[in-house]
Amino acid sequence: MLGAKPPFIAASLVLYRNVCGKPNCACKAGHTHGPYTYLSFKEKGKTRLKMVPRLQLEDTAAAVGRYREFQQALKQIRRLNRQAEAEFKTLRVSLIRKAA
Repeated sequence: MLGAKPPFIAASLVLYRNVCGKPNCACKAGHTHGPYTYLSFKEKGKTRLKMVPRLQLEDTAAAVGRYREFQQALKQIRRLNRQAEAEFKTLRVSLIRKAA
């Protein structure tokens, strides 16, 4: 995420509240630290979390949103492709029957 802005990021944004390791910290009594924003993504079949710095949150959220839009567009293309294949098959069958 450092450097150039990615066109999209295949991940989800999640909020977590953390408990630190200090024995006398108020977080042990339920006053947790955060919330902090993390990217949740799959890597080699495992779910990974990566903290998103506040300065990068807006760009990261936009990239995650673009990925969701991209996935929706792919879903629409696949649906249209299945429809076209079905229509082509119907047309081919009718042409074969006419030729016979």
